[in-house]
Amino acid sequence: MGSGRKGRDLDRSVNQRERPVATIVEYSRQKKTINAYPARIISPPVPGDCCSSLAIRVGEVQDERGWPFVYQRCAACGFTVRRFAPPEEVLEARRIWRNGASAIRTPDAA
Repeated sequence: MGSGRKGRDLDRSVNQRERPVATIVEYSRQKKTINAYPARIISPPVPGDCCSSLAIRVGEVQDERGWPFVYQRCAACGFTVRRFAPPEEVLEARRIWRNGASAIRTPDAA
């Protein structure tokens, strides 16, 4: 019979996961596509046939709740999405970084 604190903490973490993620992308059929990164990007709401081959990275790698992502925008139609790195890729990069950091040795004092 605890204080109930764990329940409140769990409720808070669930609410954080369900909260909409902030984004600079606005999807619109009526507005002209705009790349005003980092302030905002106006994108068509659906990708075109051109998007898979003409997507380019916009801006730097950013972080959302511990997961790195980049904005990718089609050079032809302007369709924009956030591309998150797959969890396996992120975990592997972190593992390599940890192993590399632990392998750094300082020279012995003579």
